[in-house]
Amino acid sequence: MKEKNKYYIKRIFYFLLLFILSYIIVDYYSIICLLFGNSVELTHISSLFIIIICLFIFLILINQFFTVKKFKLLLAIMIIISIAGVLPDMIHFVIFNKPIDYISLMTFSDTNNSEVSDFINTYGTFNVYIKLFLLIILPFILLYFLPSYSLKIKVKSWKFILLSVIIFTVLILTLPRDYVQREIRPVYLSNTYKQVLVDKKLFIENIKNINHEDFGEIKINSISDNNTYILVIGESADRNRYSLYNYNRDTSPYLSKIKDELFLFDDVISPHAHTSPALELILTFGDLRNNDLKYKYGSIIDFFNSAGFKTFWISNQYKYGSYDSGYSAIANAADEKIYINTNSWQSNKTNYYDEQLIIELEKVLKENYGNKFIILHLFGSHSPYNNRYPEKFNVYKSNQYLANISPDSKYANVMKYNAYDNSIIYTDYVLKKLIDVLKQENINGYMLYFSDHGEDAGSTDKNVFYGHNESISSKPMYEIPFILWLSNKYKQENSGKVNNIKLSIHKPYQTDRLIHTIIDLSNMDNELFKQSESIINKNFQEVKRVYGNKEYKK
Repeated sequence: MKEKNKYYIKRIFYFLLLFILSYIIVDYYSIICLLFGNSVELTHISSLFIIIICLFIFLILINQFFTVKKFKLLLAIMIIISIAGVLPDMIHFVIFNKPIDYISLMTFSDTNNSEVSDFINTYGTFNVYIKLFLLIILPFILLYFLPSYSLKIKVKSWKFILLSVIIFTVLILTLPRDYVQREIRPVYLSNTYKQVLVDKKLFIENIKNINHEDFGEIKINSISDNNTYILVIGESADRNRYSLYNYNRDTSPYLSKIKDELFLFDDVISPHAHTSPALELILTFGDLRNNDLKYKYGSIIDFFNSAGFKTFWISNQYKYGSYDSGYSAIANAADEKIYINTNSWQSNKTNYYDEQLIIELEKVLKENYGNKFIILHLFGSHSPYNNRYPEKFNVYKSNQYLANISPDSKYANVMKYNAYDNSIIYTDYVLKKLIDVLKQENINGYMLYFSDHGEDAGSTDKNVFYGHNESISSKPMYEIPFILWLSNKYKQENSGKVNNIKLSIHKPYQTDRLIHTIIDLSNMDNELFKQSESIINKNFQEVKRVYGNKEYKK
């Protein structure tokens, strides 16, 4: 009797274990969700039930014709394929506790080896590696304990099961195409990534083939014919970490000396938490409500080219190929392109800090080009933060300010927290030096500094260190500095506009509408320009702002 009980227990264990392995092979995505405490819709599991049962019966049948070793080897291969199919989701879940999405895949498509290195350096903690290791070996542990015997099936039963498999296979093959694309995660990831590449190609092709006449007539209303307009694009800068914006560490010691000369806009956010999707909206006529417009018209550089300006893109960021990413295609439209970072594949070995851009800017300013439009792209606070500034800017080193951080916290890292603040100090220094050069050259124009997106470097909670990821979407990932400096000549010629600017610094704004503000600042007019989209215009209209999938309210 005891032997019979053992036989049934072993048999039940065999079926149960084989069913679990079937589920892992078919739907590893749900397994990850369940392990990380994320809700899995019952409809999702039930919709896959037929597929799981079919595979379950198929494995039982296969077990009749293979030796134990060959059967387990076959299962191991199937599990490896299953894990490989959801590996991006697996990594994303372990780090951010969210599934990978369109924006994440878009960012991945624009990522080079150096940025992968930075990502690993930022998020590659011991806990992450342990979780990934356990997730990957867990099904193989189950496989190891699978009983080593063949289940005896009578011929009649065998025929019945075979018929069942054929029927279920037909059912699977006739499943609606949208069901497969929606429910089978590797298929969903593959299709979404393909769509990312299609959209990327469409955007780049549009930028490459833009014609000046596409913009229509561009009116220049400036009194002077020798204007210099400068955009300084920062990297991963969180407004909340600037003492200019009331942060309680002195991270803006240089700009604070000329604070009265600056216009500090204190309620501006980015449209995205990643560089590529953010800049594709910031520098084009597309926005979150009209994303398709970024495919229809050219970029802000094309616009200024059409207006007869000499255009420049001066960057300390990694140099992609001319048309390898959306914003590299935008940069390529400039008349002159200067990249000073020669360590494109060794990002951890920064050979030039951002102040090197000032030297390049001085060369451009001394040349008599007439009207000039210049974009400076900083390395700013790109991780790893401690590589973004010289040693003399290593101001914050102690953990006194951070004494309340729990040493057991998953993301707690005093060194990174301090390094991030030091990178902000260095950016503050670079901006002040840029303004000094513009004063020295006595330009007629403006300098507008903003960051592509923010960064959650312990800003939400000193115990949490997220960086930037749209799946999480905390406010510091979107809240950016937005600082405007005007030359004396510009102020004299545009007194009415200066008054409008003074009244605009507290207005809520999102930089997907920035192109209209730039056109307005530059005293230009065009049929595409909308006064209601420019924050400095008296006819500006507020619109609903979002971060991630949530409505933003300050």
